[in-house]
Amino acid sequence: MISCNQTGPFVLSAGAARPGAVVLAACGACLAVALTATEAPARGSFRLQEAWSSEHIARLPAEVRSQVVSVCQNGVARRAFAGQYPDRIVLHYEHLHCSDRPAQCDPGGCLHQEYAFEHGGWHLVKSYHHAGRD
Repeated sequence: MISCNQTGPFVLSAGAARPGAVVLAACGACLAVALTATEAPARGSFRLQEAWSSEHIARLPAEVRSQVVSVCQNGVARRAFAGQYPDRIVLHYEHLHCSDRPAQCDPGGCLHQEYAFEHGGWHLVKSYHHAGRD
């Protein structure tokens, strides 16, 4: 018979079993396998439904973070807000939500800012509106 204990997986035991109990236990085993198999895609789909978080702003270097906070207090962002490279950061304001002001987008597109690491610090080198989706 198939049984499940509290600490381990389904196991076969040599006891006498009622026919309905075996079917029920087998269905439970199949359900456990199915749930385990669907766990990975569910985690992968999190990227599509990514939560807004202030942590994506807090992780920026101090010079960049202070510029973002100066235009967007109490902001939250998606992970895609900041594209970070070793010597460059690109901010995509369509992925930033500010509770104290409207979005940084207009009919020409959304604000993008590029920062470069030069002379020991991060400096704004380019600011523009981008009409495409990133």
